[in-house]
Amino acid sequence: MLSDVIPEDKELRQKLQNDRLEKVLRIHEAENNTEDFHRTCLFCRQDFEEHKGLFDHMAFDHNFSVGQPANLVFVKKFLDLLQSKLEGLICLYCEKVFKSRDVLKEHMRKKGHKKLNPQNKEYDAFYLVNYLEFGRTWEDISRDPADEEIISGFDVVAEKDDSHHEWGSWRDNVGKVVCLFCQAAYDHSSDLFDHMLQIHGFNFVKLKQDLRLGFYQQIKMINYIRRCVHLNTCFGCSMKLDSPEKLSEHISWSNHFTPDELEWNQSQYLFPTYENDNLLHCLEEDEVVDDGGSSARAT
Repeated sequence: MLSDVIPEDKELRQKLQNDRLEKVLRIHEAENNTEDFHRTCLFCRQDFEEHKGLFDHMAFDHNFSVGQPANLVFVKKFLDLLQSKLEGLICLYCEKVFKSRDVLKEHMRKKGHKKLNPQNKEYDAFYLVNYLEFGRTWEDISRDPADEEIISGFDVVAEKDDSHHEWGSWRDNVGKVVCLFCQAAYDHSSDLFDHMLQIHGFNFVKLKQDLRLGFYQQIKMINYIRRCVHLNTCFGCSMKLDSPEKLSEHISWSNHFTPDELEWNQSQYLFPTYENDNLLHCLEEDEVVDDGGSSARAT
């Protein structure tokens, strides 16, 4: 049994956690970029070549949402599990068994059971949030009074007359996104990027394109910049300043808007600098068109 009190044990635990997280993130990235996906909707006969399109279809056309597709991992196993339960005539929420598929469908529709049972730990393995901290699941995070919302993108609603949690509506907009340099917050990332360009001179969109940053590289860079700003340290030259105002002025006048890759491209920056940093949920990869005219994701 490892102990956080003993420095060697704590360091080993952190290393094991980082190794596990990096392995899961590699699988997650491979799933997002794979061309070997073909699946039929769980509720109709429509076929899909991308898992994001499938989950979006089930959410919007069948009112069955398991959350944002970007937060899922081991997708094929997840879909196999859901399909096996439906084929076994098991309700995905209350987990009662019914005598026919028609009766099951009517039950899930009338009772509003087109959602997963959050008490079933079987589903935890398919959500990235459960790999962020060793030994903690999304439920542990949601009970932490320091956390205002669950970083996986869904709300937990506690019914007054029911001791069980119920998953609320999943949201496309996971909350306001906060500037890297000040307290300005916006509903949409595009507005935030415009603000950082106009007010602070920091063009994140151009920087991402110039450096061909993939999804996880963007996460590392943002977490690194947030840490530097928190420490009043220039992320371009590592100079320590006396205040956030002087730091912002220094970065702007010195044009130090490009962090050193050796500094930010480290696995430790896969972890959020601040809890509930909604900007991390809004990142996208650009499609790069090659000389042959075909497009591919920037990696």
